[in-house]
Amino acid sequence: MSTPALTFGQQLAFAGRTLTRGLNETLATQGVDPATWYALITLNTYGPMPVERFREELEQAPESASIEDLGGLVDLSDGVVRLSEAGRGRVATVRAAVQARTDRLLAQFDSADVETTRRVLQTLAGPTP
Repeated sequence: MSTPALTFGQQLAFAGRTLTRGLNETLATQGVDPATWYALITLNTYGPMPVERFREELEQAPESASIEDLGGLVDLSDGVVRLSEAGRGRVATVRAAVQARTDRLLAQFDSADVETTRRVLQTLAGPTP
């Protein structure tokens, strides 16, 4: 039985599912749930932000954490949310594990293909907020 040809959208969806499954496995080994990781990596990527904007960012995640769920990993003062020292440390540790898995995954592909894919996906993702 042959595999049917997939549309571009199906390819993206199935690749996303596979990558998400791998990410979730890595997060589980680090004791971090996906909602918490999304919150931490959002603050790590964009930096401190007003609490309302942060909540809007969290609503975009498939699984959403609340600021209250993040315990000592974030600081909230004067209406701005930022990573705490503990949060920055947690991001560094988990990010290293995620990057190691990503490196192993991408090692099977030609580096030029990986760079082309990254450029296409960055364009599709659009500008960062």
